[in-house]
Amino acid sequence: MPVITIEGPQMSKDKKRQLVRELTKTASDVIQLPVEIFTVLIKENDHDNVARLNTSEALSVTEMLAGQEQAVRLQAAEDEVYS
Repeated sequence: MPVITIEGPQMSKDKKRQLVRELTKTASDVIQLPVEIFTVLIKENDHDNVARLNTSEALSVTEMLAGQEQAVRLQAAEDEVYS
């Protein structure tokens, strides 16, 4: 019995269902085994428990997302000024 294990961010039940369907279908197509025999394990991590080295400092995912949101807001404000 094939087992697919994925570790990632917290997701809604609908997103998990979609992920399981798509991972299972793709693996089934590649391995040529029926989807019914696959098991998918999902390990969710809180954003504050994940970090990535970003230049000289380690940032949690929460901090990275906050920075991205700020960059999007700044870009939108800049676009508004120049349009």
